Amino acid sequence: MAKAQRQNLSPEQQILMGIEQLAFSSLYVFNDRTNLTAQDMIDFLYYMQQSPQELLAEGSGKKASAKKSKLKSLDGDAFNNYQRTFLNYRRMLSEIYHITIDFKRNLIDGLNNHQKEYRQMCHDYLKSFSFNFDYNALNIWLDREQGRFEVLQRLFILKYFIKFGMLFSFDYEKLMSSTQTNRKIIPVAVTSRNGYLDVIGYEDGTDELKYYILSCISKIHSDLWDEFFKGKWNHDKTSSFNLQHFEENSPNARFQKPIQRYVFKLSGNSMHHFRNTFNIQYDILDQENDNEYVTIAFESADERFVKALMFDYGDWCRLLEPQSLVKSFNEKLAALTKHYKKK
Repeated sequence: MAKAQRQNLSPEQQILMGIEQLAFSSLYVFNDRTNLTAQDMIDFLYYMQQSPQELLAEGSGKKASAKKSKLKSLDGDAFNNYQRTFLNYRRMLSEIYHITIDFKRNLIDGLNNHQKEYRQMCHDYLKSFSFNFDYNALNIWLDREQGRFEVLQRLFILKYFIKFGMLFSFDYEKLMSSTQTNRKIIPVAVTSRNGYLDVIGYEDGTDELKYYILSCISKIHSDLWDEFFKGKWNHDKTSSFNLQHFEENSPNARFQKPIQRYVFKLSGNSMHHFRNTFNIQYDILDQENDNEYVTIAFESADERFVKALMFDYGDWCRLLEPQSLVKSFNEKLAALTKHYKKK
């Protein structure tokens, strides 16, 4: 393989490269189902960053599970230089997170005894490519997976599926559901929303963008190595994605709920709490008894927020419109009252 022009990396980028060596090693080098080596890892990670088209041309059609999947090495001194450089990245990884990659023994050392550092590693890596970040949402995911290494592996895979716009196949289980379905998407971003970490992607064969909660992905079917060398990249979808435009204009960004106008009658105390807590544009329709009661109106597509507001404020507020929600809320309250009166 020809030598690509080398670019100096910042300390932060070097640490990220160390993290990616860790993820790649666990997926491929220390996996009995593949025949990839540490040398393949150096070639793949370096050229995927510096010259992906050159990497594609060299390894087109090669599969991770093939007996002779190995790429041609960086030539001569170039490989030795990059081998030393990648070793330095691993040293930084060990110093910061106390997790070591041992190629002589084919193992990763320190993960079980340094869960706090592993969580921080996942935090640092996700923050490097996500649009926005919720540390608590990541912790919920890590807690669900009991600190297993799959979280970092999945973040690594997602980063490069997003970077190259490759088809991503996975099994998915919706919240409040026990049924798993296979999904195929072109992922374009990872973001935080309403306490969840989500991947946003185009459903296969469509121009429709949807959210998928990362912790609800039960199994990944796509292989990073194999998909990369298929060369079916969709840069146009990833490069044109605009998160703000999506959140403001797509019904899928609003749980497919229409924007509705809500009218509330709030006590003075609850109004004081409302205006100092929520970043919502509202109109004051009426004020009674020297501001003892205030009637306001606002628009929202988030019905869950509105219902939570009604429960939180209790008899300090009353929903006046829309009547359809007033009716459904009364029915839900009646059902809950009946449920909790059961012995």
